[in-house]
Amino acid sequence: MALISLALRSNLWFLILTDASILVVVSFTLVYNWAYFMVEPSYGGSNGCSP
Repeated sequence: MALISLALRSNLWFLILTDASILVVVSFTLVYNWAYFMVEPSYGGSNGCSP
């Protein structure tokens, strides 16, 4: 019984950490894209490739 509960607990922590890392990556990507689109027009449209 203890082994089963330990396995479930470790699996739950693994899922929580995986979901948290995915959320961090997605939120960071969204914030980076938002900042890029907010800042980029100030450079003028000629050099759209440069960050």
